Amino acid sequence: MARIDPLCGLTVDDFAALALDLLPQGYAWPRDPETVLYRFWQAVGEEQRRLHDRGCQLLEIESFPCSAVELLPDWERVFGLPDECTPAGLTVAERQIALCLKIAARGQQTPAFFVYLASLVGFEVEIIERFPARCGVAVVGCDTVADCPYWWTVKVLNQTVSYARAGCSSAGTGLCVPPNINLLRCVIRRAAPAHTIVTFEFED
Repeated sequence: MARIDPLCGLTVDDFAALALDLLPQGYAWPRDPETVLYRFWQAVGEEQRRLHDRGCQLLEIESFPCSAVELLPDWERVFGLPDECTPAGLTVAERQIALCLKIAARGQQTPAFFVYLASLVGFEVEIIERFPARCGVAVVGCDTVADCPYWWTVKVLNQTVSYARAGCSSAGTGLCVPPNINLLRCVIRRAAPAHTIVTFEFED
């Protein structure tokens, strides 16, 4: 990350020189690096450098949510994280990504946006828009939506649905076990227009 403060990165010698510049001129206040006076101000400068570096770290790293580590919990609290769509057990890097995505999120209502949104949480999907039958438009064999004109479907691709098989499955096994798409459902429904109904299906 580029430095946002040109004074960040000062050394012990820089702080010693700054202190010596404040002293009077004369033989009693030598500037020679081999003198006791210079070494004294070097020792003082070591602590000044440590404090200065600490301030620069907070300014350059912790003031940006995408790189914050120490202040990451505070950034998350400000932006309402973790939320219902944030899985537990995320690493620091994953939490930073989730935070930056929420800060930069800009909602849209296009199919392409929801395809992109699904990709952010690791799913490949296809958006199927359902349209009600209209006279002069619909033809024989078209699917109809009846009384639900604002319905669309998220078709989840490349996910395997497990089916029970005679002779293979044991008692108590579900007849159909779909993959876990709870996170996908959450992020899609949170971003979906409020007047629409969204359903999910899997590839055949």
